[in-house]
Amino acid sequence: MKVAIIGPKDSCEKISQVIKKYYLDLIPIIYPVSKIEEAYLEVEKIDKICNAIIFSGIGVKTKVEEKLHIKLPSIYLPHLAASVIKALWEQSIKFPQCKTIIIDSVEPTDVSDLMEELKIKNVNIYIKPYSADNKEQEYLKYHEKFHLEKNDVVSIVGLGWVYEELKKNQRKVVRLYPIISTIRQSINELIHKLDVLNIEESTIGVQILKIKMEVDMDQYRLMDTKSKIESDIIEYLKEIQGSIFNVGWDKYVIYTTKGALNNEENTLILRKILKKLEKNKIILGIGNGYGKTAYESEINAKKALKKALKENKSSIYELDNKKLKGPLFSYEELEYEYIVENKEMKKISIELKINPLYLKKIEALIKKYSKNSFTSEELSNYLDISVRSSNRLIKKIVDNGYGIKSLVEMTNTVGRPREIVEIIFKND
Repeated sequence: MKVAIIGPKDSCEKISQVIKKYYLDLIPIIYPVSKIEEAYLEVEKIDKICNAIIFSGIGVKTKVEEKLHIKLPSIYLPHLAASVIKALWEQSIKFPQCKTIIIDSVEPTDVSDLMEELKIKNVNIYIKPYSADNKEQEYLKYHEKFHLEKNDVVSIVGLGWVYEELKKNQRKVVRLYPIISTIRQSINELIHKLDVLNIEESTIGVQILKIKMEVDMDQYRLMDTKSKIESDIIEYLKEIQGSIFNVGWDKYVIYTTKGALNNEENTLILRKILKKLEKNKIILGIGNGYGKTAYESEINAKKALKKALKENKSSIYELDNKKLKGPLFSYEELEYEYIVENKEMKKISIELKINPLYLKKIEALIKKYSKNSFTSEELSNYLDISVRSSNRLIKKIVDNGYGIKSLVEMTNTVGRPREIVEIIFKND
C-alpha cells in the first residue's frame, strides 16, 4: 500500500524512515514542498498513485484544504509536548546561554504546562501558535523581530521553510520535529482509517436503473430502447462485477459493493453510458443504496431512485442509512441528512410545520454556496417545489423569526422588485 508523505523534505524523510522500519506493508512516497502554500499542487498528482496521505503538520493539511477537497484518507502529525521537550533539550545543549526562546506551531497552554512540570525557570518564552490565517512569512517576521532586538535568542521552529530561512540568516535555531512515538501513533490512526474504509467499501451496494418512459412510446421504440441499454450495461457490469436482475422491461437491479459503485473509473463509464443514451433521447433515473444488508441497501436504492426520477434529465442519487446525495456529478449536487436526528432541527420543523428534510436541504445549500440569502425562485429550484410553495415556506420562516426579508431591484424596469430571505436559523 502506497502512502504519500507531504511536507518539508526533512520532516518527510523522518516519517519515511519510521515507516520503513516499523511498517513493512506500507510504501512511503515523499512529495517534498518548500512552502506549505504550494502543498496542494502535490496532492493533485497523487489521487491515482497512493492510497493515503500523511501531512507533516497541521499547516500543510490546512493549506491544502483551503484549495481542494482531500479525497484520500489522511492524517497530519501534531507537535505535542514531547516534541517540545526534545527541542528544549537540544536547545539546552547547543545554545545553553540563550534565555529567550521563541516557539511557533504549538499551543501556549501546552508549553506553560510543560514548563511548570519540568520546573524550568529563568527563561523568557514567546509563542506564536499556528493559524491558517497567517502566512509563513509572518512567522519568519515574528522570529526575526526577537533576533534583531536581542543576542540571547533561540528559535524553536515547526515550519520547515521558516527554519531554513532563519538558518540562512545565521540565527540560533532548533527544528521542532514530531518524535517517533507520535509518528507511529499517527500512522496507526491512518491504518485504522484505511481498515474502516475497506470494510465500508465492501458493504453491499444496490443500484437500480429505471427508464423514464415516453407517453407515446410504441413497442418498436420499447424494443430498441431496451436493446441499446442492455448492450451498454453488459460492459458496465464487467467492471463493477455485479449481478443484474431485470424487473419488468424498464427497470434493472444490480447487486455489487459500495466500493465498486463509488469507484471513479466505474462512475466515469456509467456517465458515458448516460450521455450516449441521452443522445438517443433515452433518459434514466438511477438510485444507489447502501446498508448493512441487501434488503436495507435495496430499500435505500428505491428511495434514491424516487428522487432521481423527479429530475428532467438522466440523474443519479445515492442513499445510505442517514445521508442522501445527488444529483451526483452535477452543479446542483447536494448532500444532506435523510433522517433528521438533531433535536433543534426537529423543534424548528415542528414550529414551522414543515418537513425537517427541507431544513436539512436548506442547511446543505447554505454550506455549499457559502450564503444564507435566497430568492423564492432559488429555493423553488433547489427544493424541487413550486414558487408558490416556496413563498409559503419563506413566509413561515420569516414569521417565526428564522429569516429576514429584503428587496432586490429588478434588472429591468418592469415588474416588482424581487424578494430575498436571509435565513438565520441555528443548528447547534
